[in-house]
Parts: sequence; structure tokens; C-alpha cells
Amino acid sequence: RADSDSDGFITPDEVRARAGARLERRREHRFEQRDTDHDGSLSRAEFEAPRAAGAGERRGQRFARRGGGAMMARFGARAFAAMDRDSDGRVALAEAQQAALQRFDRLDSNRDGTIGPDERQAARAAMQERREELRED
Repeated sequence: RADSDSDGFITPDEVRARAGARLERRREHRFEQRDTDHDGSLSRAEFEAPRAAGAGERRGQRFARRGGGAMMARFGARAFAAMDRDSDGRVALAEAQQAALQRFDRLDSNRDGTIGPDERQAARAAMQERREELRED
């Protein structure tokens, strides 16, 4: 889906366009819902509120059965810290967009400005490996 011109490669412009469109569609539904004080950024408490309120309860129960509750807590803390670029305890929309572009750069292993099928497959394999390592912890 990110390969908007269907040439088999994902460029940074395609990522930006997709991320921008997706953020615009979901901004009202997610970012603004979580931004309970309406200051244009998320505190860590606002970021984690859906999980604390039981959002995704079935998924949380499935992870708990597999021993993944602690893993998800670590993931949430790491995800928030990674997006909070200025370490002010809040994630602004610009910080969330920057995090998406950094993920693109990580996936573009040959640094040609596109993410090809081999790079996507390698990223999926690396993610699976990281999940297995976290489960072992």
C-alpha cells in the first residue's frame, strides 16, 4: 500500500505522503482523543491511557497468556521515549512524523532512497527475531 506508484519500491516521498494522509485521517480519532488537555501534544499518561483503560483487552489477554504483558509494557515505554525527541515528556505531531521517517531510514538498508521487497522481507525477519528475544527475557 505504501508503494503508491506500484513500481515495487517505496520512496521517502511515498512514506511521507502515506504517513501524512494516514495521520490526517487518524489524527482526530487517535491523537486528539488521547490529547485530553488539548495542548497539541501527548504526555506519557495520555499516550498510555488507552492501554490502561482496557483498550485492546482481548489482545492484552492473549499477550498475558503468552507471558507478553511485561514485553508490551517495555515496548510502550520504548516507543514513547523514541518519539519524544526533545525529552520533554510529550510527543508532538512533528515528533511522531519524524519517528516514521527514521523507521524508513532503518529499513532502507542499501540507502538508495527506496524500500524494496528484499528490504521489507529482511525487516519482517528482524522484527520476528526481536519479538522472540523479548519473549525469552
